[in-house]
Amino acid sequence: MKTSEKLWWSRYILALAISPLSAYICFAGLFEGWSSYVAFAIAVIAYLLSYVFAKYVFKVKRESLKKPRDIAVQGAFAFFVAWFAFWIFFYTMMSWAAGLI
Repeated sequence: MKTSEKLWWSRYILALAISPLSAYICFAGLFEGWSSYVAFAIAVIAYLLSYVFAKYVFKVKRESLKKPRDIAVQGAFAFFVAWFAFWIFFYTMMSWAAGLI
């Protein structure tokens, strides 16, 4: 598997892991009127931390990617689309389990 593919999949899996937390924050209303904003901020922070992990922990070199900026943007669209889709899914499942729908 290429380095860019590993980066893409790791960010996709991270989105899958962060989305239940985001859904719970919104479902429980932990931050009253700000729950959606906090959930989105957590997703953005997780994405930024994925850059730090890729660069310093996994030691992904810019030379191993097609473009130097790919370490920052590879999988960004997939991350946010997957996070949003799974956020909706988990929120719906929590609402269904609570008998709200």
